Amino acid sequence: MRTALALLALARALAQEAPEFPSWLQNYPGAAPEARISGLVRESTYTVAALPADVLAHYRKELEGAGIAFEATPTSLRASARECDLLVRITAVPEGASVDATCTAIHWTRVHASPLPRRERHDAPAPPLVWPAWLTHIDNKDLRLQTTANPAGDAMLTARYTTTVPMTELYQFYRDLLSVHEYPTRSRLQTGHTQTGIQQNAYGSVAGFNYPDGAPGAYSTIDVTFDRSVLNGPITVSLRFTTHAFIAKRGY
Repeated sequence: MRTALALLALARALAQEAPEFPSWLQNYPGAAPEARISGLVRESTYTVAALPADVLAHYRKELEGAGIAFEATPTSLRASARECDLLVRITAVPEGASVDATCTAIHWTRVHASPLPRRERHDAPAPPLVWPAWLTHIDNKDLRLQTTANPAGDAMLTARYTTTVPMTELYQFYRDLLSVHEYPTRSRLQTGHTQTGIQQNAYGSVAGFNYPDGAPGAYSTIDVTFDRSVLNGPITVSLRFTTHAFIAKRGY
């Protein structure tokens, strides 16, 4: 299973390269971004000494100036530009604000049309809450699904399992899996250490989103986390699949 996914990701990457960020989308002033490419996703991360709200306002201005429709929350912006699908996540940190921006290639099967004008956007129900068949256990074992809801009341399916597979392998497996299935990802690994100073990956996460009918609109999200509390101990993998309705803004 893992080999097949790796080959599929490689074939997709060879057929299409990760796009460049739009030339009109500028980083927050003073930023020194680090760039990374994973398959069809180009990622840019940086930390600046600024309030997260100010960074968010900067990106809103960039998108509005380019005439790009977008969806915003207090910590993120999502949009479909001509060059790629954009996601900007902003997190408060002691230094100010941490920014993680991704530019994901638009797959050839998607309709290459400009987003509808905002006045033509209509309310849309959440996509069906059906667990993706490809979202699997790393060893392709059966998952026990549970139905619940997130704090906002959105319906959610969850699954959990433990494994001794190294965290770096889990991390790359789910990054590739989500990217291949058109879920632009945001991910991180975090180390912990014992009292004797031994360091080891202790926590990781991969999160992705998908707009089946284009952004802004109804969408689904996948969140995968990995954590352990004991050095060299088993890792708990938690998976969450959530769907979200779209409520069009009035007055456009």
